[in-house]
Amino acid sequence: MTKVSSFILCLIIVGYYSSQNKKNQKLKNTRNQLAYEYSVKTNNLNNKLIYEYNLKDNNSNNKLLYQYK
Repeated sequence: MTKVSSFILCLIIVGYYSSQNKKNQKLKNTRNQLAYEYSVKTNNLNNKLIYEYNLKDNNSNNKLLYQYK
């Protein structure tokens, strides 16, 4: 009887840790997805800001060149 109950307890423990691993994997996947989305949004924002800065800078340079001529 002791071996049977020890075996059942072992199965319960293995099942518990298996389910915990699945939950942790889901959390890890969610965290990675959120990090990826944040990275994409940040990169897009940075690219937009750089583009706008360059556009203003080019316009300013063109005005200066026009005035110089």
